[in-house]
Amino acid sequence: MDTYNPSYAYQHGESNSQSTFDALFAVAATPEQPAVPSQPKDDLSVVSHNIRRDAEGALNMGTEIIIIHVGDGDEQKEFVVHKNLLIKHSEYFQTMFRTDNWEEAKRGEVELETDDPEAFELFHQFVYTGCVFSQKQGDTARAVDEVNRTEEAGAAAGSADQSDRDSEMGRLCRAWELGQKLMSTSFKDAITDTMRSKVRAGEIPMHANAWIYPRSPENAAMRRLLVDIAVWYWNSPAFLEQKQYSERYHEYFYDIAVASDKLHLLRMQNASQHPISPIENGHSCFYHEHETDSTVCYRKMF
Repeated sequence: MDTYNPSYAYQHGESNSQSTFDALFAVAATPEQPAVPSQPKDDLSVVSHNIRRDAEGALNMGTEIIIIHVGDGDEQKEFVVHKNLLIKHSEYFQTMFRTDNWEEAKRGEVELETDDPEAFELFHQFVYTGCVFSQKQGDTARAVDEVNRTEEAGAAAGSADQSDRDSEMGRLCRAWELGQKLMSTSFKDAITDTMRSKVRAGEIPMHANAWIYPRSPENAAMRRLLVDIAVWYWNSPAFLEQKQYSERYHEYFYDIAVASDKLHLLRMQNASQHPISPIENGHSCFYHEHETDSTVCYRKMF
């Protein structure tokens, strides 16, 4: 039987109810009546807890559907999405479909020729499930970012550009960019959480700033996450690798300098304690944009 660690459980929000339950049975057990073994994680009680929900939380999909064509040429893909869900998760679609002034609203079809079909597929799946299905078989889990560096770097790298494009981190960056265009706070926050979970698993992005910073506003929560990743997780070689971006993305390095100074002051003020990264220790909505735009956290929408 696994040993229950109350300190670990407290830090990770786990309950000791199951361990207490097992212990009670172990104490009461006799040689004639062996202890009841711990239940597996897919125990019926756990499954029931995850399945049974309040009726008010059910998806209100409605009956109207919208056909959305994403991409151009041979790479174009068609998606069928319930109109209510588009309105719920996107101010862009909300504006489009709540008036009759848009031709798309009259036809029930939308053309997004300049957008990435793979990124929209993540959005499509998200509005129905609340999950980001970004991880694919064959993705390389390594401590460098797999996102497109720049158009010039991609062209110079040749086939490496395609390798980058097929990776999860690049997928997440393009999905966040789509969320920015669609004005979908819920989707962007989910993407940020996904990237945060990758960092906590030891997959540290090195070049996501090259994609996100030119495509994001100054107050974007994703920028804060990328800055904290650099300040808390990068080493000297990682910073040296960024020299190729120093002139183009000076705003990013300015933000890193400010955050580094704050961390230095924090360490001086708490010399006896070792500060913990907000990526590890911050509350679950720490990098969410709904914290500033007064919308509902996506976790409460599903």
